[in-house]
Amino acid sequence: MGAAPGSWTQFSAARVGPHGLVVAVDLTPMNSHAENVVGYTGDFYTADVLQSLASHGPYNVLLSDAAPATTGNRSLDTTRSAAIAEHVLHLCGEMLIEGGHVVVKIFQGGEEQSLLKELRRRFQTGRLFKPQACRKESFETYLIGLGYKEL
Repeated sequence: MGAAPGSWTQFSAARVGPHGLVVAVDLTPMNSHAENVVGYTGDFYTADVLQSLASHGPYNVLLSDAAPATTGNRSLDTTRSAAIAEHVLHLCGEMLIEGGHVVVKIFQGGEEQSLLKELRRRFQTGRLFKPQACRKESFETYLIGLGYKEL
């Protein structure tokens, strides 16, 4: 989710190999030529896109690199980012297999701690992770949940 321009999609396609499937969605069209990628252009808040995504599931992993259109107002941007992360965590109940994993980008701004608490409730392991590839001054980080527990 939030798959354009496509680097996570390419990584995931290589990781699952020719017998796996990556289903990607973004508001912006993507050009993936991998045979094991199904791409959708649309908003993963809408019923038709969610239905299309669900038709390929349930999934072993949900990966969201989605981010809101930034305004320059850090408080507003982090709140919108947290709303996206919360939506992805909600989708785990509908689209993730028991024992599955989730990775969600979030802007740091205070709300990541409450989402981390919820992640730990739903997963065997939950943590925040900032990859070395992220610029030091960047306020984006990732929530990672391993071992989904159906509630």
